[in-house]
Amino acid sequence: EVGPRIYERLWPSTDDLEVARRHRPSRKRLITLMQELVRRIEDKRELYLAFLELRLEATRTPELYTPLADVLRRDFADNLTFHLSAKLPGGEREIALLVTAMTGLIVDRLTMPDVVPIGDVDRFIAILVERLVPLR
Repeated sequence: EVGPRIYERLWPSTDDLEVARRHRPSRKRLITLMQELVRRIEDKRELYLAFLELRLEATRTPELYTPLADVLRRDFADNLTFHLSAKLPGGEREIALLVTAMTGLIVDRLTMPDVVPIGDVDRFIAILVERLVPLR
């Protein structure tokens, strides 16, 4: 039960999602959304780290794995639904690539930010999105 509550607190508000949907769909908009995601999570660093610890514990505790995996599957499905309904570029494969890359970036930034020399995080995210998500 803790996993879903933590994740809900990390999600953007309904109002923020509506504002995001109203913008013209573009790769530039997707870059902005990913930059906002990193800032939101960095602002709630302790929550994300708690969720990361829960993920690690789920690898050792089978009864924790299933409900947490369900939360993550639902999150991916929600991200994909939002992405497609907002008519952002890319499809399921690109979103899977983006989720995986952004998760790694976030984990690095929150745990050992001086190990991978990414430079300016906003520029790094822009390059990441440009390379993973083709223009329509």
